Amino acid sequence: MLHHPLRATAPQQPPASVGQLRIDYGADEAGVVCRVGGEIDYDAANQLREAVDAAVGEAAARPHPAPRKLWIDTTAVTFCDSTGLNGLLRAHSACRSQGVELVLVPGECVLRLLELTDTKDLFAIAPAPPTPRQPALRSAATG
Repeated sequence: MLHHPLRATAPQQPPASVGQLRIDYGADEAGVVCRVGGEIDYDAANQLREAVDAAVGEAAARPHPAPRKLWIDTTAVTFCDSTGLNGLLRAHSACRSQGVELVLVPGECVLRLLELTDTKDLFAIAPAPPTPRQPALRSAATG
């Protein structure tokens, strides 16, 4: 299920059950954050491709001075095969061609796949996705 929290649209499908691919993305001051969970396999390839293409497009369209950065958080991915790797490599290529910086936050199974295929060095790796900044608290006291 693709869910875009910045748009007020009802989900097209019921929530995904355990094992199915789940993707949420939205923009904040750090860039566009795409969170992926569940299983990335052949059956989920089209869903992953559509979500990543939309997220890359949104990151590329951000007005200056907003960062043109896409974070892909795969820490909730429980299974990833070669189609998942292909999706990440496509995201890498699309980001490069559109001038978007890609940062991958790999979960354990995605990191293992990147290491086994010797593709880890293609990605900027971060230990965690960005957390939205809290608004500054203003004091009611005056000098």
